[in-house]
Amino acid sequence: MIKSLIVLFVSLLCFITFQKEVYAHSRGVPILKINGVLTKVYPIESSSIEPYLGDSSDVSSEKYLVNQNLDFDFEASRSAEVMEPIRGQNLEKVTYIWNFGDGSGEQKSTTPQKRHTYTKMGSYIMEIVADFSQTSTADYPKQIVQSTLIHILPSKDYKLPEPIIKINGQIVPGDNSVLGNFPKEVIGDSPFARLRANSRERLEFDFNKRLSFDASNSKSASSRIIQYQWDLGQGDVEKNKNASIKYKLPQALTTAVLRVKDENGFIAEAAVDLENSGKNEPSGFSLEETISPTILIVLTQVAALVIGITWYLRRKRKKI
Repeated sequence: MIKSLIVLFVSLLCFITFQKEVYAHSRGVPILKINGVLTKVYPIESSSIEPYLGDSSDVSSEKYLVNQNLDFDFEASRSAEVMEPIRGQNLEKVTYIWNFGDGSGEQKSTTPQKRHTYTKMGSYIMEIVADFSQTSTADYPKQIVQSTLIHILPSKDYKLPEPIIKINGQIVPGDNSVLGNFPKEVIGDSPFARLRANSRERLEFDFNKRLSFDASNSKSASSRIIQYQWDLGQGDVEKNKNASIKYKLPQALTTAVLRVKDENGFIAEAAVDLENSGKNEPSGFSLEETISPTILIVLTQVAALVIGITWYLRRKRKKI
């Protein structure tokens, strides 16, 4: 019985930890061009976009129209800089798998170019995966080369929704909440060590006090906003127009993200960098802070399973 529980526990952890595909380009140097225009790095962590679409490392620099031919192209030589397995390999043996996120299915090519036409409006995440099964590194897992958020508009005058952040009753200036491309400061050894919202200036708040966030000033000229989502920088996502948080300390800097979605499926986002103006001392031991939410859920489920099995075995013994 104990061995079975151990196997179950390890299996659950493996399900959470291991992936069939790995990221080659994760908020690094953009390598994809759409109709000749290079995409730009998505400047925030992906946790707040995943419930809407999936995971995006980049965002298209332009907006495109329904039924417009789009030519996707990335330089294999530049992708080799971020795809470890293909360094020194014959690139002709790599198979590229394209998924444009619109239900059209996977398409394969032996060159890093593809043309696609979106027939419905909306926000999509297209993904390019490299398959090394025909190369000398055949045992290497498939690698996600690129994932890009693309907006396909019904007409040129269609306006994406405009998220507006209000913190403690203070509206964040538009210049502060526009997502940038690269950070102003180098954090760590690489300029890509940690990309932030790139606000014109950080806003200061005392993280020892609870902060309130309000999205009620957000607007949409072409459609109606139907979903609000906050990612306040500590892994939790709140799907309400209003949110609040008391940050776990120590925490000197963080980025708050507001993402909205209109009834036609378009998403738009705003983000602001926040700096702690108060004391930055640890808030004390907390099981919730020490263990990640996912692991905590698994441990809770395993504990419940053990209790259930124990209860069942005791009843069975009493009947005997």
